[in-house]
Amino acid sequence: MEANREEKVRKDIWLSNHVAGITGSRWFSAVIRLVVLLDVLLSALETNRDLRLRLGHVSFQVADKLFLGVYAAELLLKVYVEPVRFWKSWQNVFVAALLVMCVLHMFRDPGAVGYLELVHSWRCLRLIGGSSVPLLREFFLAYYSATKSALEILCLILLLVFVFAVIGTQCFVDSGSDHWGDLGSAFFALFSMVIVDGWTGFQQNLDQLVGGHTRVFTIVFLIMGYFTFLNMYSSVVVTEIHSTMEHFERIRRVERLRSEALKKHTLGQKYKEEERRELHQRRARDNDHFRQMVSSFKSSLRPDDLTVTEDPCASLTFANAYLISLEDQTRTARELQRVYGDVAAMLDKMEEEKRVGEL
Repeated sequence: MEANREEKVRKDIWLSNHVAGITGSRWFSAVIRLVVLLDVLLSALETNRDLRLRLGHVSFQVADKLFLGVYAAELLLKVYVEPVRFWKSWQNVFVAALLVMCVLHMFRDPGAVGYLELVHSWRCLRLIGGSSVPLLREFFLAYYSATKSALEILCLILLLVFVFAVIGTQCFVDSGSDHWGDLGSAFFALFSMVIVDGWTGFQQNLDQLVGGHTRVFTIVFLIMGYFTFLNMYSSVVVTEIHSTMEHFERIRRVERLRSEALKKHTLGQKYKEEERRELHQRRARDNDHFRQMVSSFKSSLRPDDLTVTEDPCASLTFANAYLISLEDQTRTARELQRVYGDVAAMLDKMEEEKRVGEL
């Protein structure tokens, strides 16, 4: 309804359709993807101090403004095509927010230091949020969906770390260790242990300051945190990502089949139109030829020509009936051809629906 209302209100339908054809084409997406990859490569090269001194800071600034101009042109074209529907996609909102932050970064105070200094690196997130790399975007969406499914397990892991942090703080607060002096330090130590990152160092520190019996505390925590909950979280995430990627693959397959069906339908319509045009031209040629024959026959007639009236096949009545029967045969053949075409189209449509249903 909104799209129809927008088309009724807009008076530049031809121009908007032309721009939509440009923004939806493959070469436009390929150019934007190439610009994003070049921007990421330039960001990586800018971290090299020797290269920055050799090329000059102005070169990187000029390239940065060129990339920003391409992003702004892309945003303006897409907003012009769909001024309302564009903002209903979180990916488009994300790209627009990045562009606004880049523009604010251009007008910043050169001596000021803040979060906008990192906006050049944030533009690399277009690889995920934008439509530059569809496979990377689909993987990010799959991971986001998997994280939502495994959120309860993640909360259980954090709750387990919190409980053991409280227990460890109460038991080892007098040991003099920097890792168990307060709740925050204990929480950080246990979080490092649950991901099995340097847990042997923490345990050696406890063995030296408290004693070997603290290994029971560490073993119980690792069994519950790492071997149980963390592996459970990993399995759920991997399973959800696999199922989501299969879902995206099925969607791509259905879209590919629909595209092929649309191409077949377009080719069929084109062939039918060519056949109809050829039949019309042939009929026009036959009619012209028949008219020429009739006019030639009329010009050859004379008043004193003899006519056989006793033979029924030579009578005008028989000739008229014969011509009418020929027209009926032509009409019947044309109708049968149309029916055969409709039956073939229906069988093709049933076969496509059966193939899509099997997927």
